[in-house]
Amino acid sequence: MPARLSPSVSREDTDAMLVARYAHPVRVWIVEAMRWIGRPLSASELDHVLTGVGLAPLMYHLRTLGKFGVARPVVRQKIRGASKRPYVLDE
Repeated sequence: MPARLSPSVSREDTDAMLVARYAHPVRVWIVEAMRWIGRPLSASELDHVLTGVGLAPLMYHLRTLGKFGVARPVVRQKIRGASKRPYVLDE
């Protein structure tokens, strides 16, 4: 059964709770990097830009941004036996 908000919780408080839950700092960094660079980027390319985060967390957060409708994957590319999946902001 879904939790209900009490009537004393305002719309602004609800929005703030949602932002606090879904706005992970790495996701914010990814979106800012994608806006700044201005072209589709893969997790491995973001790993060169956002040093210190790691490839696995970047892949996770890119997929999560895709689930939220913030970014979407473009055509998967095969490179030396591996696949590269660039994402573009869906604005």
